[in-house]
Amino acid sequence: MKYFVIFLIFVVLIPFTLAFAENSPDYTEAKLQWDKHNFGIINGTGTVKIILTDFDSNNISSYAETVSVFVYSDSSPEGITLTLYETEKNSGIFERTFSLSDTRSAPNILYAREGDTAIVTYTDDTLPLDHEFSEIHMMETTLIGLLGYPLERVPTSNPRITNLGGNALDFPQTGRQVLLISDILSQEEDTQDFVWIAQIIDDQKRTVALSWINGTINPHSSFSPSTSWIPEENGDYRVAFFVWESLSNPTALSPPVELEFTVVNPSDDGGAYELDISPEEENTKLREMLSEIKKHRRDLEPTIMKQLFLYVSERMIKYESRT
Repeated sequence: MKYFVIFLIFVVLIPFTLAFAENSPDYTEAKLQWDKHNFGIINGTGTVKIILTDFDSNNISSYAETVSVFVYSDSSPEGITLTLYETEKNSGIFERTFSLSDTRSAPNILYAREGDTAIVTYTDDTLPLDHEFSEIHMMETTLIGLLGYPLERVPTSNPRITNLGGNALDFPQTGRQVLLISDILSQEEDTQDFVWIAQIIDDQKRTVALSWINGTINPHSSFSPSTSWIPEENGDYRVAFFVWESLSNPTALSPPVELEFTVVNPSDDGGAYELDISPEEENTKLREMLSEIKKHRRDLEPTIMKQLFLYVSERMIKYESRT
């Protein structure tokens, strides 16, 4: 008699879901940082520490979890991937102390030399519901060296907005091109590569324009980089100016400076005065007003003088375009 043995294979179906990154009111934005602004190398080696606060990566409250970051330096652009460990169960704070070497990279050892910038990157794809992006790529830098470098190596200052003729504008108008300008000054003894960045942010904290200029500045020299912008909507804005070493190495050469301003529609008079006279008479009166402004410019408060001069000049341009 033949016996047939039938093997029954039970397939246990475990339900699962695929989690796609999307914003949620329960999420928070992560914070990435180095333990110090600069780290020294002594006898060819050193130690550094990275701290990441990301409560959304704490998925299992009863278990100390891990996250990964990518670290690289000027001398080792290929970098290394590091695992950060949660400080304790349910803390949402991840840390890692690791080594530097001025001769080679190895697992958990970053090759870096005196004067290098070390950079750590992390992607946060669990962001608050009101965040403008679904994910952000975070990047923080530190300097390798016992003394580090002063922050104000190429400081920027005097943020301003002008028209194409170089006249200062207090109220840019929609549809009209303006220039965003700041001054930069090198305090270095050698030439310095840099990137100058202008970021325009609206009253909803959204970036509406971003531009940059790469260059090299000579020792103890200065100039005024600028970028053009045409406002599309009226409202309150601010422009922030940054000076970094480069886009790939965002080591600050200057503290950022900001300027707040309001964009108005061309139809808004902004407090200007309309003249109830004919175009011919208006042109004559405007020229007389312009002459008087120039005559008394020393007695006028500079802002008022600029506003009057700009108003009269624009009215004359309008008249001459009609004729």
